[in-house]
Amino acid sequence: MTSYAVSRQTQEIGLRMALGAGQDEVVRGVVKQGMRPVVMGLAVGLVTACAGAALVRSLLFGVGALDPIAFGGAIAVLRSAAVAACYVPARHAAQLDPVGALRAEWNRRPHAGHRFIVVIGKTAVIGTYLAST
Repeated sequence: MTSYAVSRQTQEIGLRMALGAGQDEVVRGVVKQGMRPVVMGLAVGLVTACAGAALVRSLLFGVGALDPIAFGGAIAVLRSAAVAACYVPARHAAQLDPVGALRAEWNRRPHAGHRFIVVIGKTAVIGTYLAST
């Protein structure tokens, strides 16, 4: 999922890097974006697991239904796997050539008018306007 999101945001990442964002900043942003749904899923899973603990209490031997070590271990393993899965595409995105990424996106999009880029601070807008005849 993160790899797909990075591929869809090549233009944005290239533009950020062209405006001065460092590789560390790009990696942090991509990992942060990829971890949002993971954190939400872990929170929902934890609440659901606590609610369902009463149902499986009789099936557990040697472990309490709300064992904090088991819950903490599961969260740590899932979080570590998610960070690793987000880090690989983030490193790939941080190694983009900003000019090449912008040029590829610029040439890929069909246009019927004049293309422009407006940069204000660290925000940029790429668009097309039609010239009146």
